[in-house]
Amino acid sequence: NKFDFNDLVEKIGYQSIHNKIIISSFLLILLEGSSFTFASTYIIALEKYFMIDDFMISILSSIIFVGVGLGSFSIGLLEPYFSRLLLIKYNVLSFIVFSLMLIFCSNIYVFCLIRLFIGFNIG
Repeated sequence: NKFDFNDLVEKIGYQSIHNKIIISSFLLILLEGSSFTFASTYIIALEKYFMIDDFMISILSSIIFVGVGLGSFSIGLLEPYFSRLLLIKYNVLSFIVFSLMLIFCSNIYVFCLIRLFIGFNIG
C-alpha cells in the first residue's frame, strides 16, 4: 500500500483556502528567515553605531537563538490552553511589532532584549 499524494489531494478536495494557507506559510517562512539572514549584514553597522566590542556582537548574534528556544518551549506549554491559530496570529503580530520597534532602538541592551523577543516569536 503505497502513499500517493495526488490521491490524498483528490480525496480531501483542493479549495481556495489551501492557496491562502500556502501563501501565508510562505510569507511566514520569509519573515523567519529574514531575522537570521539579515543580522549578518547589519552587524558591522551596529558595531559602529553602538560602539560595541566583539563580545557584544556575539551576544547580539546568539540572543535570537535563546529566544527561539524559549519560544518553542513556551508555545508547547500554551498550546493546550489556546488554539494553534490564535497563537500563530499572536506570534506574527508581535513579530511585526517587535521588528518595527527594533528600527527605533537607540540602546544596545534594549536592542538585545527586542532581538530576544523576536526570537521568542519565531520559536
